[in-house]
Amino acid sequence: MNIGIQYAFERLAARPGQGSLVEQIDKLLRELQRTELEKMLEEVDKKEADKLIVDIYQFVPQVKMKEPALVRFRLPKWKGLNDVFWLALGDYLILALHSITDVGFDRARGTLKVRYFYTDGSRKSPEDIRETIKGLADLIGRRALPVDFTHFRRMYDRQKSIGEISKKEAIVIGGLIESTKLFV
Repeated sequence: MNIGIQYAFERLAARPGQGSLVEQIDKLLRELQRTELEKMLEEVDKKEADKLIVDIYQFVPQVKMKEPALVRFRLPKWKGLNDVFWLALGDYLILALHSITDVGFDRARGTLKVRYFYTDGSRKSPEDIRETIKGLADLIGRRALPVDFTHFRRMYDRQKSIGEISKKEAIVIGGLIESTKLFV
């Protein structure tokens, strides 16, 4: 059996999970990607990232665990950029912070809206998020992060619609089912 699939099964079996098998595998993969993204963000040249102006112009703190915090940013240099860059920024921000409930942008104004939950001691103050945005924008601008089809874009495109399972997802599920027959 493929070592990667075996590793995924072992990780998934070792802890409780929510969602379908494909969703659990996706969560595991995103956890690994988050770790890699954190490493990349640590290596960003702060002087280069600081060249990008990211202004916080509104912050509404969360209400316990009932209402998420809201923070709005202005990115003047990103004003008018194509949606593909904004969608990539949203996707990588979701990956980096992973407790985001909503991300929205207005490319004509160069603004970004983020709703998220945070816990005491977490690194999710508006200033921390601003630094994350600067790092992500730098990585996207240097093409160190791809801007192709993203998770956020799928969310954005599928808003208010019922998504269907893709052929690729069906193949993965079929392969995993066949692999589990080896264990039985």
